[in-house]
Amino acid sequence: MSVREEDLLELSPSLWKLVSAFQNSLSGVDDLIKKHEGFAKTLEAQEEKIDTLEQLAQTLLAQEHYASDHIRSRCQGVLDRRDKVKQVRCRVSSSLAAFVNCCN
Repeated sequence: MSVREEDLLELSPSLWKLVSAFQNSLSGVDDLIKKHEGFAKTLEAQEEKIDTLEQLAQTLLAQEHYASDHIRSRCQGVLDRRDKVKQVRCRVSSSLAAFVNCCN
């Protein structure tokens, strides 16, 4: 097995399937990278809304709102999902970059 093949095997299985669908075409992977960059910009745009939601939740919690437990739980759920999406975005970005480097 070549070093290139070993590097490619380190890609996550789901990303590998997606990339393989493009039949190792660098132009196809470049399209994926552009879509991924667009997704990252959308995520950044949503960041302000999530920050506003968190501030509102903190205000309500500080006022001891009657539904504080529900507010805390919902807000934490949103923040946890945002963090998970950011982690996945970073992994996919790194994997795509690794794939491009392997093909060059």
